[in-house]
Amino acid sequence: MTHDELLAELTNADPVYARATLYSTLRAVVELHKPEWVLLKIILPGTKPDPVAICSHCSDDQWRKSYPCPTIQAIEKELK
Repeated sequence: MTHDELLAELTNADPVYARATLYSTLRAVVELHKPEWVLLKIILPGTKPDPVAICSHCSDDQWRKSYPCPTIQAIEKELK
């Protein structure tokens, strides 16, 4: 399914069906984007680093994406 098709599916969904699946859908996304605590590799001499939270889904071996990531931030914003 393309991105546009997915948006159309969500827009045209039956309200009863949409409400019933909203919670489980959002929960699945939040579980996918869970925080992972790591120590930074670069630290100043004589300092003890504190662990930082990164998004386990958005981060990889090269890039660390801070938690909350844009996905979690968007969900939090819409829930307010």
